[in-house]
Amino acid sequence: MSANGEPPDDRAASESQRLLNGLANAVPGVMAYWDSDQHCRFANQAFLDWIGLDAAQVIGRSAADLFAGEYGAAVRQTMARGLAGQPQRLERSTQQTDGEHRTFEVHYVPDQLTDGTVQGVYVMAFDITRLKHTERDLRESNEALAVARDQAEAANQAKSSFLANMSHEIRTPMNAIVGLTHLVRRSLHDTLQRDRLGKIDAAAQHLLQIINDLLDLSKIEAGKVVMESVDFSLDELLSAAFHLIEGRAQDKGLELVVDTDHVPDRITGDPTRLSQILINLLSNAVKFTARGWVRLSAAVAQTQGDQLQLRFELQDTGEGIAAADLGRVFDAFEQADVSTTRRHGGTGLGLVLARHLARLMGGEVGVRSQPGAGSTFWFTAWVGRGQPVAQRSAPVTLQGLRALVVDDLPESLASLADRLGQFGLDVETHASGDAALAGMQAHANAGRSLDVLLVDWQMAPMDGVALVQQLRALLGDGLPPTILITAFDEPAMWAGARAAGIGTVLLKPITASALHDGLMQTLGPRAAAAEAQAAGGDLEALVRLRHAGRRVLVAEDNLINQQVAVDLLHTVGLHADVAQDGRHALALLTAQAYDLVLMDVQMPEMDGLSAARECRRLGLRLPIIAMTANAFAEDRRACLAAGMSDHLAKPVNPDTLFQLLLQWLPSREAKLPAGPNSDAAADSAASLLQRLRGVPGLDADRALQTLGGRLSLLQRALEAFAQGYAGGAPPLLRRATEADRAAARACCHSVAGASATVGALSLAERLQHLEGRLALPQPAAGLAADAAALHAELVGLAARLQQALDTRSTHAAAR
Repeated sequence: MSANGEPPDDRAASESQRLLNGLANAVPGVMAYWDSDQHCRFANQAFLDWIGLDAAQVIGRSAADLFAGEYGAAVRQTMARGLAGQPQRLERSTQQTDGEHRTFEVHYVPDQLTDGTVQGVYVMAFDITRLKHTERDLRESNEALAVARDQAEAANQAKSSFLANMSHEIRTPMNAIVGLTHLVRRSLHDTLQRDRLGKIDAAAQHLLQIINDLLDLSKIEAGKVVMESVDFSLDELLSAAFHLIEGRAQDKGLELVVDTDHVPDRITGDPTRLSQILINLLSNAVKFTARGWVRLSAAVAQTQGDQLQLRFELQDTGEGIAAADLGRVFDAFEQADVSTTRRHGGTGLGLVLARHLARLMGGEVGVRSQPGAGSTFWFTAWVGRGQPVAQRSAPVTLQGLRALVVDDLPESLASLADRLGQFGLDVETHASGDAALAGMQAHANAGRSLDVLLVDWQMAPMDGVALVQQLRALLGDGLPPTILITAFDEPAMWAGARAAGIGTVLLKPITASALHDGLMQTLGPRAAAAEAQAAGGDLEALVRLRHAGRRVLVAEDNLINQQVAVDLLHTVGLHADVAQDGRHALALLTAQAYDLVLMDVQMPEMDGLSAARECRRLGLRLPIIAMTANAFAEDRRACLAAGMSDHLAKPVNPDTLFQLLLQWLPSREAKLPAGPNSDAAADSAASLLQRLRGVPGLDADRALQTLGGRLSLLQRALEAFAQGYAGGAPPLLRRATEADRAAARACCHSVAGASATVGALSLAERLQHLEGRLALPQPAAGLAADAAALHAELVGLAARLQQALDTRSTHAAAR
């Protein structure tokens, strides 16, 4: 039938049949054609097989005759929509005559003329049984993969938690090992015992490095490392990195050279991760270099706006690596060959960690080496330009000054000359003492003067000290200010420097800031030079010089860690009180004044983070330094977010602690003698000591002995004591009569420690006695009377000290 209900003529029917036959051959599946009355006009064999009928039973029959029931009604509705010009697509699952269930994708495609008339519908079905099976298998595989992924993530989370707990558990005893070793070693004079303790400390540091590398590598592999982006000083970072390996370099007689070219000092990035790479590469270079030198250079490889790609190179004069082994050095647990492992030890973790960290910073790592000719390890990293910091006004300008540098190591000589040139100095260089003598003679003959000399100590055949002595004999008072530079921190060097009258010594590697400070110290005001000489470049002495008498609260629940922290603080003349947990720390902080808090993070009752937040809520603005075994970057961020000022990882490195104390303890003006060689200064010092010996209740000689014979340090400590206790100890008077005697005992302990430090031994003993009685159930009246007597004695001693320290008393005595 045609679309208008009339039967088509034979010619048209024949043409339609040819079209259908051609289409049937082109379609790889089931096909049938239904006219506008829903009568079947064509069906291929696949369609007949699909519905289980032959051609005679299908052609000319209506859909209603062929498909009955609900299925038939659905077919007729779908076909009606197709005849209305709406293409249809659906899936059908059927059971074939062989009993197999198959799935077909069925399309109803309108046979539409150009005028929009629909004269029939093509029904095409494609067997998608295999596709559905594949989809089902894929879905099941994806579900299995999702389960496996969740299990892996859970395992990674468990591993991360385990590693964090292990880190804390390992670092706590390591803190005791490192700290107590330092304290015992500094108090011993037996060379053999000191050497053994030094080996224990080196082994502990090595173990700590392995622990750090393992933990970091596990975190990287688990994708848990979060890179920081903070402003920092590259110069300070390099100084800290070299400080960790300079002892081993000195033991082997290696010179360390650093050259940062024109890299800006202030950059933005992750200082912790950058430092890890540098320390690992520096440690490797020192380990595999028996003699010669290790040189670190840094340069800007390329720039993109405010982003800089830095390239660092570590060059050494070590044994080198065979070409066949170069490809394996950055693989975990690999070294160039087993013989080096036997001779030098190591896990190979440092280099693989360096590779991971460099890639996290957008860079790469590599190595060039030749057996017998040393190695050059390099890495790149992207950083940002840091914000410039306000520059302190320099006591002298360096622009245009003339410097002479003498060093027999070409790499060191070139690095120093380049850096001095960047400071604006005109630089003349010589590679030996004889050449420098000839040069200085030529300048003297021509009437030319130099502003500063920089002379290496260990040169052959004439060392730096001998050169300076000959120059002094040649030039007399015309000898320019001199800086001795050396890679060897040895007593003989310091003795030689003092004998030659050299006031400033710089230890290699010399960073830009160290060189600048050395020039300022040598060429600037006498006060800066006097302070540096008094400190002797020793952090411990510098803390004592600047801050003796300051009060620090140690919040720590581990008894050994308490002992380590308190002993370290006492070595630099600080008063230390102890709180067993955060709640106790808050009680002490609200009861009396402290200059700084060392706060453990994991403590009972109240942890360090909660205690720090509560301190800030109460308006306490003193520095709070986290002292914790939680040493990862995220732990540092958590401490800073809680209001802490800085983060000190356990085990505590004494020098790192002293650096933080210098950074965070409140500053006060230095009062130094006019000059170490001044007769007036010597007379003033003798007069001061004589007055102090006459102060009742003070053993000045005992206090001076405690402070290493440094009268200036004793003067500073006594000034702090007299100022701090001019009003006695009001907290002691108040707390001794209250029910809570813990604060009274703490006050006794603190004042007793301060008294003992400055030589008020009798007062310290009586305070300690009262501290013991406060721990017993005694009547408050008797305790209050003793507290009042000690308070009065403290006020009197402070007044007597103030009078003895007052320089006007000297003038009065002279009159």
